[in-house]
Amino acid sequence: MTTKTPKTKIHSIWFIILSIIGGNLCMGCAYSVFVLPHNIVSGGSGGMGVVLRGMFGIDPTIFVTVMMWVMFFLGLIFLGKSFSLKTLPSTFLYPASVYLFNCIKPLQAWTLTLDNTLLAAIFAGALYGIGSALIFKTGGSSGGTDIPALIVEKYTGLPFEKLIFAEDVIIIGAGVFFVGFEPALIGIILCFISMETIDRIMFGGSTCMLIFIMTNQLDLVNDYILKELNRGTTIVPCIGGYTKKPRQMIQAVVSRNEYNLVLHYVHEVDPKAFITIVNAKETLGEGFKEPGFRRLKGK
Repeated sequence: MTTKTPKTKIHSIWFIILSIIGGNLCMGCAYSVFVLPHNIVSGGSGGMGVVLRGMFGIDPTIFVTVMMWVMFFLGLIFLGKSFSLKTLPSTFLYPASVYLFNCIKPLQAWTLTLDNTLLAAIFAGALYGIGSALIFKTGGSSGGTDIPALIVEKYTGLPFEKLIFAEDVIIIGAGVFFVGFEPALIGIILCFISMETIDRIMFGGSTCMLIFIMTNQLDLVNDYILKELNRGTTIVPCIGGYTKKPRQMIQAVVSRNEYNLVLHYVHEVDPKAFITIVNAKETLGEGFKEPGFRRLKGK
């Protein structure tokens, strides 16, 4: 098993630290500078904060802070310590970023001079997407309302993406009644831009990834995908083009939420592993989308 050099470890640690800090700063800026001054009803805990301000006059920054910690402890109880450690940095950093940008009043004054809520939503969506992608690339999680969706997914098997969509629909739907129709409609645009930005940065727009892994730790990697991610694998026999020696390769399809988990695990157990990633336009079968002919039959 090959180990990382001290220099490589330092670079990796600094990349993770800077990505998590930068990601949370992007999201905090999006919320404080663009969403709150324009009263945009986005999804997630930030959108809930805007709705509750419209309903009860609650300060959204206080709500977001409380919400992040409540969700952290829910994740700790239902998803375990390993997952909670991934959300812990954002639990601290996201509320701190929101407060930081709230203290820079000239920024809020500047964004209000735009006099264009749609433009503010476009910038906010892009910043949310960039920030989330930076955090996801480190294998971390932004926490918040992702956690209830992950809990429901764990115990029911319902797709995470659909659960997040349902949460956003409920939040934005409430915004129609308590904030206004236009802010809610603009919030939908913000959510769409955010999701598209994440997809483009991380996956080129694909929802699933087809991965081929050549590794000296084949059993460890195979067991991780099977047992930890609950995804199927195929062991493909092959022959090295240069060495002419027989080898085995792992083939698997994983969701975009699992993609970075696989990369980080493989890199930990075998830094010299050779990995090929292919954007899967569509994946049909168990654990993914049902084949079209089954839907037509009403099964």
